Amino acid sequence: MRFNSNILYLLVVFLLSSCLKEYQVDLKGQNILSLNSEIKPDDTIKALITLPKKPDWYGDFVTPANAKVFLLEDGVFFDSLYYKPDVEGQHGIYISKKFPKEDKLYTIHVSVDGFTSIQATQKIFEKPKISNVTFNKYLQLEPTQDTIWMQVNLLPTNEITRFFTFNIAVYAEWWERNDQGLYEIKSGYFPVELINSEEIFRDMYWEWSLPPITNNIVKVPIILPERSTLPNQIKNAQLTFTISEIPEDGHKYRVDYYNRYKDNYGENRIIFSNIENGLGIFTSKSTTYHNIPFQ
Repeated sequence: MRFNSNILYLLVVFLLSSCLKEYQVDLKGQNILSLNSEIKPDDTIKALITLPKKPDWYGDFVTPANAKVFLLEDGVFFDSLYYKPDVEGQHGIYISKKFPKEDKLYTIHVSVDGFTSIQATQKIFEKPKISNVTFNKYLQLEPTQDTIWMQVNLLPTNEITRFFTFNIAVYAEWWERNDQGLYEIKSGYFPVELINSEEIFRDMYWEWSLPPITNNIVKVPIILPERSTLPNQIKNAQLTFTISEIPEDGHKYRVDYYNRYKDNYGENRIIFSNIENGLGIFTSKSTTYHNIPFQ
């Protein structure tokens, strides 16, 4: 499929492993709708809506093409979403024509004939503002793999407790000889890992989920790659990272999904859902990009 594979993947695993946590729905009859969407400022809203699968239908889920989907912004009508099928025409997603904004509250309503209507509300936070970034040692590429502590100091907001995800990589430019024997500049990204723990882990979006913070300081242990894993003739290199503020709903879902088999004898666990009368997750993410040159 040519649309966002993260949305599709997340909904598949949700349908295979989730129960409802806060709303009462007809789980036995399976006469319920599922919704999955992560909204971002300055990007169209994309929502995956699915129907229960009949026993003789092939596939993990069915996406209806006739759903009525609309959004409210701070309680006022904002946009209707249109259906976009994938290239095979078997599944699809609903897409807005407008871009949502920071510091706004959005409510999504979904109705399909024969099913109970569902809805969910979510706020989009302002993009995190960074005051400064510090390290416990010089930021440089070492011959061997090196672990350093990175501290990101954020400007405060009205939120007492804040939730974040994190992505980080080394961006490098280097000289490389082409087929004609001439040197040209190449560029690329090289992964940087964090030390995995109970509170810092890779989530289903392939981002690092961080523990809640109350002091506007994000502190993470990063593992820089060995110098030998990078190109030889590097022209310049920098550490590039994104830090994204997410709501508590999004954090709860990531934690529940990550721990879905923990201490449960291999059985599926209850996974957080914030969809009224349905299943799924309606969350948001606001991202700041930052680059730091190596010394």
